Amino acid sequence: MGFYSDDQEPSERCDTVIGDALKLGNGAIILATEPHQKILLRTLQAYGLDVGAAIEKGRYIQLDVGHALSTFIVDGTLDTIRFLETFNKLIQTASNATKQEHPRVAFFGESVHALWEQGNPNAAAQIEKLCNQLTEKYDLDILCGYCLGRIKGAMDTSFFQDICLEHSAVDLR
Repeated sequence: MGFYSDDQEPSERCDTVIGDALKLGNGAIILATEPHQKILLRTLQAYGLDVGAAIEKGRYIQLDVGHALSTFIVDGTLDTIRFLETFNKLIQTASNATKQEHPRVAFFGESVHALWEQGNPNAAAQIEKLCNQLTEKYDLDILCGYCLGRIKGAMDTSFFQDICLEHSAVDLR
């Protein structure tokens, strides 16, 4: 779980987690806003990665968080079946594209932040739990991104604490 203070700049940890995964020949899935996707692409290219080739091979998959959410949030409620079907397919695609004997997939997501910001903590908490289930099924490293500048009002809530408890590590840079 990574918190960043500026909406224009996802955490450096994101760059490292995704960059290292791709350098090792593993897969990566990005579920982020378009500006964050562009920033990450530039950073990965500066990191010396041929992201175009990774995209072409299916090892690097990027999705717009708003569009993705619209496929599995129906009338403000998370459709668990749609969510799991979507992510099972994405993870399998990225995994199969690696050609590794024991493939791993790194995942950076802003969906929980987006739902939290929209005032839908129930769906956000459900997604956290489902992502933890996915890590039990797949060799998956998940990094969730949250922009502190846009959620400060919610920082004192028990929801913040509950979300932090769902993660194995919290980076408050």
